[in-house]
Amino acid sequence: MTVETEIHGTLAASPLPEVLHTLESQNATGVLNLAGGGEIWLSAGQTYLVNSPTAPALGAVLFAADVGSLEEINNLLTLSEPGSSALDHICSEYPDSVVGVQRLIHEHNLNGLFEMMVPSDQQYSFRSDVVNPLGVRFAEPTSELLSKASTRVDTWRKIATQIPSTSAVFQLVHSLPARAEERLVTAEEWRYISYIDGRTSVSSVITATGESAFRVTSALYRLLLEGLIEEKKAT
Repeated sequence: MTVETEIHGTLAASPLPEVLHTLESQNATGVLNLAGGGEIWLSAGQTYLVNSPTAPALGAVLFAADVGSLEEINNLLTLSEPGSSALDHICSEYPDSVVGVQRLIHEHNLNGLFEMMVPSDQQYSFRSDVVNPLGVRFAEPTSELLSKASTRVDTWRKIATQIPSTSAVFQLVHSLPARAEERLVTAEEWRYISYIDGRTSVSSVITATGESAFRVTSALYRLLLEGLIEEKKAT
């Protein structure tokens, strides 16, 4: 272990990616706390849990994988036992759900990191040698997660040019674009298209599907670029 027990600083002086790259290079284990309420948990330099203050609670995220009641899941996430973790228990009791749980954890962490990538002057502190009861089973290389989050930030800027507000309302176009005779729709796209009725706002689609704002707006952005939907202007 090469990091101090606790380190402090501001993101204005050391942006979040810089701080995380440093912790990764030092194989740090512990938790990075941001003054705004964010938490990034690392094990040997890898990231295994990111909690954004605006994201759904982790228990609610795991509940979507059908791995027990919300109460049972929350108990696992608050009660730690030596040599065991919440993920160890879940993967042992629900082996058929392992892939789904891993996907949900990855998306939860990526969304959280994406939200924290906005430049800020928040205070941060790192406390070493503490472990979250979730467990490190699905830890990922921090640099890879940062790269994906940075890509999302770039994509978000492009999306904002077409969908500047989640209060926007879209509707299906009356016919396929010129020279397009057919268009296969994926299951994910259909989930969003079913709400595109000229009355439902983007924020309502996000609420109804339970998906992240990035995931929903990304899908709508692709449909917009293909000319399959259009914004309904206020009259």
